[in-house]
Amino acid sequence: APDDSTPRLGIPAHVDFGDFTLCHSLWEGLEVLDRETGEWQPLPTHELCFISGSGLETTTKDHQHQVRAVQHRVMMSAVERLSFCRLHGVSARQSGA
Repeated sequence: APDDSTPRLGIPAHVDFGDFTLCHSLWEGLEVLDRETGEWQPLPTHELCFISGSGLETTTKDHQHQVRAVQHRVMMSAVERLSFCRLHGVSARQSGA
């Protein structure tokens, strides 16, 4: 029988397609992949978190300080979890570039 204390995957690992996503959650569940260790790290709760997407990675690919898209996932929890996420994408023309 499965262990009920083991968190289950809610949304599989992915990278957002826009420039960035702003997330705020009251409970744990959102995790990001640490590129150095290969381990999943929980994002803090009760804080606004910035997650860079593939659009921003593409836009900054030729810059000295390229922004890398962040792979993330959502784990299920035993309590109802309320989150707010807003995806943002701005074209080069809109940004004045």
